[in-house]
Amino acid sequence: MKKHIQIALITLLIALFGVGFGLWIAFNRVEARTRARGEVLAIKYAIEGYYKENKEPLDPAEVFKILSGHNPKHVTYLVTNSNPRLTQGKYLDPWGEPYRFDLTDRDHPIVISFGSDGRRSPDDITSNWANKTNQ
Repeated sequence: MKKHIQIALITLLIALFGVGFGLWIAFNRVEARTRARGEVLAIKYAIEGYYKENKEPLDPAEVFKILSGHNPKHVTYLVTNSNPRLTQGKYLDPWGEPYRFDLTDRDHPIVISFGSDGRRSPDDITSNWANKTNQ
């Protein structure tokens, strides 16, 4: 009888661990997407702020350097607070991939995170809110 109870308890613990682990993964996925959405918008607003005060176009390779104060006016448009995901001039999304930009329209810059799969797909997070993948 004791052996059956032990087996039942072990089975229950394994099931609870599985459910808990699944919830943890789901929470982390939602948290990462939420963080990426906030960062995409912060970067977009910083680019718009830069363009309101400067005539010079932004070099996509130097966006974060320029926005963090290395520009002709020495204005900080984006505060990164020594973010560990800002490396070698690239700001990495929560999945470790660099944010991408479409700066062809100064009035409507687009910032993109390719999401957890790291490639162009429907789960992309973009500052272009007309794109339904952000909802």
